[in-house]
Amino acid sequence: MSAPPRLLERQQLRKALTGYPVLTLPAEVTSEIFMQFLPPYPQRPSLVGPLSPSFLLRICRQWRDVALATPALWSTVALDMESLHARQLSLLNSWLQRSGHCPLSIALVCPFNTQHTPYITALAEAILTHSSRFREMDLRIPLEDLARFTAPMPLLRSLTVGPTQYLTAKSRIPGQLPWSPFLHAPMLKDVVLSLFFNPFCITLPWSHVTSLTATLFCNEAAEILRHTTILEICNIDIYNSVNGNLPQVTAITPIPVRSLRLLLKDTDHRQDTATMQQFFSMLAFPALEALAVSECFLGADPIAAILSLCQQGYPQRIAIHHACTARSVFESAFPGAELSVASLES
Repeated sequence: MSAPPRLLERQQLRKALTGYPVLTLPAEVTSEIFMQFLPPYPQRPSLVGPLSPSFLLRICRQWRDVALATPALWSTVALDMESLHARQLSLLNSWLQRSGHCPLSIALVCPFNTQHTPYITALAEAILTHSSRFREMDLRIPLEDLARFTAPMPLLRSLTVGPTQYLTAKSRIPGQLPWSPFLHAPMLKDVVLSLFFNPFCITLPWSHVTSLTATLFCNEAAEILRHTTILEICNIDIYNSVNGNLPQVTAITPIPVRSLRLLLKDTDHRQDTATMQQFFSMLAFPALEALAVSECFLGADPIAAILSLCQQGYPQRIAIHHACTARSVFESAFPGAELSVASLES
């Protein structure tokens, strides 16, 4: 005997109320919710853990099916090289397969002073299998493994890169034949260099780059800026080194930089101001709109140095760091500019 219609309706209502309404959502809605689970760029989820998409696979079969059917969920990942485990390589391969044809955002970052190992090479090779889909990459790995990244990368737009170990004095000699990874990345625009990057050892397709962030010696910065012909945003911290030198004093071809941040990395030690001022005098940024600079780069006549940098006019936003010159001097020279002057004591 079947239950009365009213009783059946009541049973169905109770079942709905005590169930999981989220499971009644359409798969495409659930998929979009899962995408919000990912951290915002430039952060990337790890292979495992509560903030990893892998965690969704363990909730229920329905969520697992939706997650596996959402390639974009697997298009970004960060490998934790401080807690390596045997399954990391197999997990990485599965992860990248799930990403389908989506552009990739991957971080493979080793701690400083990490030496070359077969395991790191295996991870690099697994990633390289998908080089045609690289879009944003963060690769701070041993130099031997960086040198492997020579495959075409037609989608690569953003790159953080550098070796894990300080390069030897011999490798810093200008003129030495450099490694040339990433040369087949015609869309590369945004580059961040790690602390141990040396342009005399590693060369990038500088002529494509429009945004550069780095910490360098004066001669290294000069070497890069000679080739960044369309650079628009330049953020460089300069190492304070009394041993720095610029062996060939030649002006750098004017670059369309709109924003320049050029600061001294270390202010507590004896400064090689001659080299810093020599480097600054080589620059020509006629389109400059915003300037932040340590005054030690400007020499005895900071106003003339800034005007020479811009060639015509002056930036509308000027920030002088580690200043010795009075603010009033800059206010008189650059009327109407948005001005910030921070002294050495401030």
